[in-house]
Amino acid sequence: MAAKFGTMRQNSRRSSQPSRKRGTQKLLGLGLMLFYAAPLAGCQNLNSSLIKDWGFSQGEGIPEAQAAATKESPETIAQEIQRLTQEIAQLTASHKDWGRAHYERAHYHRINDDFDAAITDYNIAATAYGDRDAQLYSDRGLAHESLGNGEAAIADYTKAIAVNEGWADEPETLAVTYASRGEVHESLKNLDAALADYNTAIALDASLSYAFYDRAYLHHSQENLIQAIKDFTSYIQLTAKPGSWAYYSRGVANEDYGRSAQALADYSEAISLNDWGQDDPELNKQDQADAYFARAWLHHHLGNYRRAIQGYSESLKLHPMDSLTLYNRGLVHDENGDLAQALADYSSAIELNQNWGQIDISGNYLGLGSALYNRGLIYQLQGNGELAQGDFRASKAAEKALEQSHS
Repeated sequence: MAAKFGTMRQNSRRSSQPSRKRGTQKLLGLGLMLFYAAPLAGCQNLNSSLIKDWGFSQGEGIPEAQAAATKESPETIAQEIQRLTQEIAQLTASHKDWGRAHYERAHYHRINDDFDAAITDYNIAATAYGDRDAQLYSDRGLAHESLGNGEAAIADYTKAIAVNEGWADEPETLAVTYASRGEVHESLKNLDAALADYNTAIALDASLSYAFYDRAYLHHSQENLIQAIKDFTSYIQLTAKPGSWAYYSRGVANEDYGRSAQALADYSEAISLNDWGQDDPELNKQDQADAYFARAWLHHHLGNYRRAIQGYSESLKLHPMDSLTLYNRGLVHDENGDLAQALADYSSAIELNQNWGQIDISGNYLGLGSALYNRGLIYQLQGNGELAQGDFRASKAAEKALEQSHS
């Protein structure tokens, strides 16, 4: 039994591009304040106070206990903001170093996701310390980036780079800023500038794992598949716990390059890890379901019908309200000659009628109309002409409505 459209993937949710999860790209700068080894001229109070407050000396990295500051409870963050607000009032009244307190409070506003308040404090701190503190501009750039102010973020990252480039002993910190600016360039579709920044970041610090991931994603979007696979592999090798997304993304690149065995291995590793980095368990389940779907789709494409059915079934256990997965499992049964099971899956997909594909990568329409048409073909083979004609008419109407919605 030849189904009308063959096996299709939903382009919007299960695309041929590697998927990126929010919050996994910027492994440094998620509220951490990285301070340079030497105090800047005129800024001794800022750096020495923060070094004292955070408990590490010049030339040392941030201790694990301090790196965990971004995980402080909302109550602790609120208390720190209140303390610093009182301190700012006292310092301002006595004409002392209020810039440092604004800088610290900006940090807590930023990790509390109050980016507007953070930027206000960074602006005040900048008036106190002028153009000499690269980290201030880098942190403010991250706040602008979080608000979607791309051009402002690029301007701040560029300022941070200009201040920092005179320090030959800080290549790792400079690399982070280049990578951050690259991400913003990429979000604004400045792809050549993004690639240049990722290349510079990696040249400065070949251990900066997330820069490899970001560059891999960019290469994949430009169909530079070999380079994308290499960069995803570098990210995996450099990261202690790369998580499911790294393997899933490399799997997509391998599949697009025609390396089916490697793609299946990557999808299997992603599924085995089941570590999608989501705070919401339901989102984790959805990601895991999509990984099962991706592996099942590839098995289906390769003619491994039994494994394809198993994979689609595993996906449905995690996300049963998915017409596309039911439809694709129906296609496998259909192509394998099991018309009874195909009819059941098509009917379930039609009755559920949600989470369909949109326009597939070949420009075909995939959704309710496809399921109705294929079910109509089975009814026709079974001699149920009236049911078949009803499905054919409904299929045309559904496809016309879908086409109009995308015109």
